[in-house]
Amino acid sequence: MTKPSQNPNLCLVNGTPVVSSLTLAEHFRKRHDDVLKAIRNLIRGLPEDFNARNFAAVEYLDPKGEMRPAFNLTRDGFTLVAMGFSGAKALTWKVRYIQAFNAMENRLREKCNPTLLPHKNEATESKRQIIFSYKEWKPMAKDKIDGIMGWIDYWCYIDNIEKQDAIRQLCTVLQIESLTEIQDSHTVCIYNFIWWSFFAIRSKTGESLNEKQIFAFYGLIEFWDKCLGESYHNILSFICTKNNIRSLDDIKQHSLQKAFNAALLGIFRHIFCNQPNRVHDL
Repeated sequence: MTKPSQNPNLCLVNGTPVVSSLTLAEHFRKRHDDVLKAIRNLIRGLPEDFNARNFAAVEYLDPKGEMRPAFNLTRDGFTLVAMGFSGAKALTWKVRYIQAFNAMENRLREKCNPTLLPHKNEATESKRQIIFSYKEWKPMAKDKIDGIMGWIDYWCYIDNIEKQDAIRQLCTVLQIESLTEIQDSHTVCIYNFIWWSFFAIRSKTGESLNEKQIFAFYGLIEFWDKCLGESYHNILSFICTKNNIRSLDDIKQHSLQKAFNAALLGIFRHIFCNQPNRVHDL
């Protein structure tokens, strides 16, 4: 059984923060049927316009592959439903969700600049949901941020991009405005994103390698093959998978550094892991 998330999970639907009745049932340790019953009992005694704004009937696919009913609740809808949940643990979750709604609404107000909002397609916007998992703010230590900036410098070098562009990409992935908003909880996401950028070749076009570069690159492959005993097929598979390319012909002048990175990574893993038959799986 999957362990429940210890953080409130909100969704952004049509610009409004909502919580699913399924998530409430999970966190407040109640049967989903009982949560649905509580919501329906409330709805019967509330004005229709209030219900329309705060309780959206939706469906979800259960483990058996069948469609089941659920509700998306706004802050007001959640508050009314949560009033009926008692106990110390329930009180803890009430506070966590109030904090989550506050955090998300503050974030939306900060970003509410019409000149910065993209054009919305009304046909698809109603189906769009952005998951927002609220976690208590814990800023990343300055020393760690300085270390990440050093990693970004290398990324800029091998991708030939400006530092501000790299920072902008990272902030987009983390859904933050600037590096001052980086939290300690972002660490793994940052490492994974930059690490992946060291190897993935995004463009397969460009100037072909010259003879000297080809000899140097295939020299690494020759060493890997002859001295370490890895099969040539596994070597090609590892490099192509790591670089997100179909064949070594996709390696161009601008992406040679990334191809070298992948080859060296494979060699080092082969040596240190001492698993010559499984390098392509690492």
